[in-house]
Amino acid sequence: MQRLRDGQAIGGDVIHYHSLAGAEVDLEIYSAPLRDAQDRLEGAILMAQDITGRKLAQHELEDERNLLRTLIDNLPDFVFVKDLEGRFVLSNQTHWQILGAASEEQVIGRTDFDFVPPALAQSYRADDRSVIESGRPLYHREEQTVDAQGRGYWLLTSKIPLCDSAGHLTGILVIARDVTELKKAGDELRASNQFNQEIIADVSEGITVYDRDLRIVAWNRLMEEITGLPRAVVQGKALTELPVQFRQHGMEELLNRALAGEVIAPVEMRYYQRTTGMSGWFRSTFTPHRNSNGEIVGVIMTYRDITERKQTEEKLRYLSTHDILTSLYNRAFYEDELARLERSGRYPLSIVIVDVDGLKQTNDRLGHAAGDQLLRRTAQVLRSAFRGQDVIARIGGDEFAILLPGADDKAALAAVEHVRTALRNHNEQNGEEALRFSIGVATANRGMPLEELMRVADIRMYEDKRLSRLG
Repeated sequence: MQRLRDGQAIGGDVIHYHSLAGAEVDLEIYSAPLRDAQDRLEGAILMAQDITGRKLAQHELEDERNLLRTLIDNLPDFVFVKDLEGRFVLSNQTHWQILGAASEEQVIGRTDFDFVPPALAQSYRADDRSVIESGRPLYHREEQTVDAQGRGYWLLTSKIPLCDSAGHLTGILVIARDVTELKKAGDELRASNQFNQEIIADVSEGITVYDRDLRIVAWNRLMEEITGLPRAVVQGKALTELPVQFRQHGMEELLNRALAGEVIAPVEMRYYQRTTGMSGWFRSTFTPHRNSNGEIVGVIMTYRDITERKQTEEKLRYLSTHDILTSLYNRAFYEDELARLERSGRYPLSIVIVDVDGLKQTNDRLGHAAGDQLLRRTAQVLRSAFRGQDVIARIGGDEFAILLPGADDKAALAAVEHVRTALRNHNEQNGEEALRFSIGVATANRGMPLEELMRVADIRMYEDKRLSRLG
């Protein structure tokens, strides 16, 4: 008001007040002094424009930008933007950390030449210029680079031209993924298929955003593919309204922890979607979604499919415990199981030792392929003679062992008879050279060391072999 009394014009001031109806209103004020013929101030012309809707739209725009930024900073991929001169104008956390910076501010305004060797920086700049000059994106470029400590790693990079509202080129968006492990494993092509360069709609992670009521407000294209459920079907639905497979693994508890401000990562979980028939493993992260005021307004959940990694781990576990030739347990697993049984004190415990007679002679006469076939046939006979829970292992070149927890002397001798019966049936039904076994069995009761049990069973096996040779 003092400015009006002083005869000053007012333009664009914003005031916030409560109307008589109780509504909160934002007004933009414009005024000009009103003077008489002698230029004396005698009043003012005052105009007010209600900009409440515009202010609300600005807040909503800020929230949308904040959601986008939260998504960018929580992606495991490197996401950054360069201007036409190659200067960084945006860098997500994954990117500035790999450059060795302490914050995004230490990266903004600098170029690749400040962080990587000149030859690499020059190569990046050449790719940037190609995208800028052609106006066409560069997808899935495989390139080797180094981190801040000089360690080499591989990236799968896409560069996309950015334009302003008038269509003028302003820079490039770069999305890059560390594919070092995939490259070593020969999986670059699968990584390329999974990798997608668009930040939200087509990012290579499944993304679901929940509001504070755990209703879905975002559901990206990869989620549609995985689940077979279009975004329109799940949009606005609460967690409790989704199919049961979406509520497994303590999902509601994890989401509520994120709503309380906790970042939860990584969480590995199995999935099976009846609608698509897809199954496998996800690695998920749960991140609080905050608005422009820092208030938690929901949860951002990201999914990465790690099925292939899990399958590789399972295959390695299998190979570490199984004999490749016969697919029975190997000696390492057998010894571990023997030690576990000894610690557990589970008695009685019986061991059956089976030796394949004549294996060396078969190898000498017919070759190792024929000898290998004898071993495979032996595994077939032993599987047919024992229970599924019994440990059957190949513990030497021609020697097999079977652990029978809970089997006393009588049950162990019955098991040996099962082996002999299975062997006779196999030889009668098989037109190949007859298999011959030497078998030893021993039973331990509480207090007997299992090393002694093995020795006794071995002695009895050799005695059976001696008697067989005598006829």
